[in-house]
Amino acid sequence: MFSRISDEINEVIQKAKEYESVGRYDEAAKSLSLYWKNTNERPDVSNLNKAEQAEILLRCGSLAGYIGSCRQKKDAQELAQNLISEANDLFFLSIDFEKRAECETCLALTYLRIGQLDEARCWINSAFKYDLDKKCEVRLYSHILDGMILFREGKYAELVNKCKVLEPSFRTSKFDVLKGDFNNNYAYGLMKLGKNDDAMKLFNLAKFFYKKTKHYLYLALLENNLAVFFQKQGYYAEAHNRAKSARENFKKLGDKTREGYSIDTQAQIYMAQGKYKQALACANEAIRILSDGENYCYLANSMQTKSHIEFHLKDYAASLETMIASVNIASLHVSKTQAKKFIDDYVELQKTGGFL
Repeated sequence: MFSRISDEINEVIQKAKEYESVGRYDEAAKSLSLYWKNTNERPDVSNLNKAEQAEILLRCGSLAGYIGSCRQKKDAQELAQNLISEANDLFFLSIDFEKRAECETCLALTYLRIGQLDEARCWINSAFKYDLDKKCEVRLYSHILDGMILFREGKYAELVNKCKVLEPSFRTSKFDVLKGDFNNNYAYGLMKLGKNDDAMKLFNLAKFFYKKTKHYLYLALLENNLAVFFQKQGYYAEAHNRAKSARENFKKLGDKTREGYSIDTQAQIYMAQGKYKQALACANEAIRILSDGENYCYLANSMQTKSHIEFHLKDYAASLETMIASVNIASLHVSKTQAKKFIDDYVELQKTGGFL
């Protein structure tokens, strides 16, 4: 039997979760400092009862993943996975299905960050096995993660179809950050399907909710998404402005991983313009930054961008070498499906260039 969580621990947990939900990860960690003095290590929960241990381990695990991703700490996601898994085992003893679903959704996110899409998919599918209220925060959060995984898997039509079904639940939700996430996911899927007017409306809704909650990190991510949106329509000046804004804000907020991601966006804008030397400089910088972290999906994508740029610069040997390196990273760390997609994209590039 689980003991009751003390009011003191409950207050700490709620404060940490509040900070975490709006991207204020350092403040969230500070609120847990009585138990978690070093965010690179396991918290000390030895003097807590089982229920309190589970709650502290879950919050510390979730935060370890966020902080580690932003600061590109090696093995940060492994630490997060260990802490969240330990919490999940404790919640199993209490038969708390909502907490187990939250743990498994958080585990899905840790695997998504390092590009391991198959593992992320397994954990999010497991989270959906629990019969929860469709409007509860954990269930809605699981849908957000599911959408993010679908996006990485390139299943844009499935993402949009799911968003259509889920829209009533999110529209009437009281969780504004999740509303922002939902609109952002939905908009990106629509953009990929060429439904630009509808996508822009939803991007604006996402911006409204992120501004309302002062989630500056996600506002920067939205700017990067808008850079891609304008680049695809040929509005290159606006695309560069958005990408530059995203990059500057990621840097100011200390998110090195997403800073590298936004530089890759800049490379793709230059490539679309035919400015291949500027594109190559950005791609190299993105790869340099992303090579220090654990997000192998971002890294493999940036290397694929570089391979395409080198092809357009007629440096065919370098292009092939970079493509092979990106495929190897995808095969080892992301998924065989993603690696095959890189190969297919390269073959299509050669056909376009008249080589096949």
